[in-house]
Amino acid sequence: MSVFYCFLYNVFTNESLSSLFQHAHEGILVLRADGHILVANQEAEKMFGYSKGTLVGQNALVLVPQYSIEAYKTFLLNFQKTPVAVVMEEKKYFFASRKDQSVFPVVMHLKPLLDKHELRAVLFIHDISRRHREEEVFLIQKAQLEQVNTRLETIVKDRTMVLLKAMQELTQKKEELKQALSKEKELNDLKSRFVSMASHEFRTPLATILSSVSLVANYVDVSDKDKQAKHIARIRTAIKTLTEILDSMLSISKLEEGKVIVKPMEFNFPQLAASVIEDLQSTTSNDIMIAYKHVGSSDVVLDPHLLKHMLFNLGSNAIKYAGDSKTIRIESEIAGNRLQLSVRDKGIGISSEDQKHLFGRFFRAQSAINIQGTGLGLNIVASYVAMLGGTISCKSKLNNGSTFIINLPQQYIHEQENTSH
Repeated sequence: MSVFYCFLYNVFTNESLSSLFQHAHEGILVLRADGHILVANQEAEKMFGYSKGTLVGQNALVLVPQYSIEAYKTFLLNFQKTPVAVVMEEKKYFFASRKDQSVFPVVMHLKPLLDKHELRAVLFIHDISRRHREEEVFLIQKAQLEQVNTRLETIVKDRTMVLLKAMQELTQKKEELKQALSKEKELNDLKSRFVSMASHEFRTPLATILSSVSLVANYVDVSDKDKQAKHIARIRTAIKTLTEILDSMLSISKLEEGKVIVKPMEFNFPQLAASVIEDLQSTTSNDIMIAYKHVGSSDVVLDPHLLKHMLFNLGSNAIKYAGDSKTIRIESEIAGNRLQLSVRDKGIGISSEDQKHLFGRFFRAQSAINIQGTGLGLNIVASYVAMLGGTISCKSKLNNGSTFIINLPQQYIHEQENTSH
């Protein structure tokens, strides 16, 4: 007879120990190997809602919810084959059933009793209903807190959008902008960059328009038509620059508001690329050549409008930052259900430190600080790439050019999570 079994025997034969057993604060059952109850203490009877002595002789299945009976039977068979001590839990809790069929969470410790005659087991039962209720209250409070956080994030986002729109209005007048800057010193770095970009990029073309209009007014003779045409062209260029800035801001606003919708359709990508390159070539001087090469199949199912914008932006940047380089190389390849597009120049390049922030909103690399630009283009391109389920990367060295590489699925999948942007 095992030591533990001897102890249990003493419990039933010794009056003091028997009293301790009966008045324990946890339920205790002694079971036969087939699951029938031999002994039940008062706490077990109270816990399960049985009157004194009525649990004895019943199968422990009466204490198991209906949906767990088969699992319990399987467990009992395994226990008979390999009697070892176990803690019975189902994920966090094991649910037991009272006499009235109500269920409650418990933790049960099962210990085998082995002797030469028969396998028996002692079941220690802890009612953890209170802990269970406390955890449920905690989960409810946690969910409520998450809802509050979500509402706060929405409020912060809405207020940020209001501030951005206010700043766009302030940039229309130089003096108003200066006054606004003195009042908005505590704005974060993103807003500060926006103010700096807008002030410079609007002021330069506006000054050009103002001076050119004044000069055109002086050339009233027929012989001055060439000079008039020259300054009118300058005005048109300045207006085009302002339009591009406003278009970029509008694109950012639409992205923030989720108004940019992907509209996929099947089209010939090399033809689209050739059309964009023709437009790019017309905007640059004759001494810069744009070379294009395509490999693989031709058709894709993507949004042609977004792809035109991405290619035109990357091509314009390559031209703008080409320096003394005379050739811009654009290559595309469709293979393995992927479209890869690269734009390479041999211009001023970008430092490794600046590359870390290259796709951030309003970011300007130090190497391009004296070249006109808003710092919005690459951020918009990166957003469009993400919407189409792709990736964009940059390889660059200072004074040794840059290569931008876009990888996209050949066919847009509407269910992509990125469409929410």
